[in-house]
Amino acid sequence: MSKEKQKNDERIEKWKTLSELWDKEADRFWARNNVFLVVNSALLIVVSGFVQEAIVCIIVSSFGVVFSLFWYRVNLMGKYYLDRWKPMLAKLENGDEIDVFGKELPASKTKFKEPQKYKPTTTYMRYVTISFTLIWLTLIVYNLIKLYCQFGVHT
Repeated sequence: MSKEKQKNDERIEKWKTLSELWDKEADRFWARNNVFLVVNSALLIVVSGFVQEAIVCIIVSSFGVVFSLFWYRVNLMGKYYLDRWKPMLAKLENGDEIDVFGKELPASKTKFKEPQKYKPTTTYMRYVTISFTLIWLTLIVYNLIKLYCQFGVHT
């Protein structure tokens, strides 16, 4: 086998490895988001449809805020793990040599340039997370006002 053929086979194997890693990270990213979305939605349905007491709404909404903030952090880390393989794939596709698991990996923390026309879907998932956080905060404020009006001192 010639050196050129061997080098080409190595590049193909590296590309396969990197694309599989990226694909698995993408699957994990969406699986995690689906779990967080279902749990947050279920909590919101319970609070808006079945809970009448303001104090219970405040407690569940507080849990929802914490859960949404945790979800936001998981989104950021998921984006990091997705982005860590993209620059290496781009380098490999441009014909540059890379070391898949060597010293190259820490250097791959550099920001991957997304297409300028559209935002990546990971950004929209962060918007969804922020929206849930704002909904939970609104519910907390609403129920605090409700409690104040119910038990507050009227002069």
